[in-house]
Amino acid sequence: MDHSSYDWYVLFPNHHEGLRLKKELDRADIRARIAPTPREVSKNCGISLIVDEGDLPVIKQIISVNSIQILKIISLARKEWKYRST
Repeated sequence: MDHSSYDWYVLFPNHHEGLRLKKELDRADIRARIAPTPREVSKNCGISLIVDEGDLPVIKQIISVNSIQILKIISLARKEWKYRST
């Protein structure tokens, strides 16, 4: 598996938990992007965080220490979007 062609998503039961984790990651100077939750993996909360694979051990520790509720952490193949102009 070529990990460079995958994005790592942290999924949440609600947006409040997602924003809590984003705040804690910002404090720890860990990069995370808020993104729409891909519908193929969850129909719950509409936001997720995209994180770097190398940061996962620290992210999991932050989740545990701060009792942040998540649904799961998954990897999805990165989609190569191509836009056409008319």
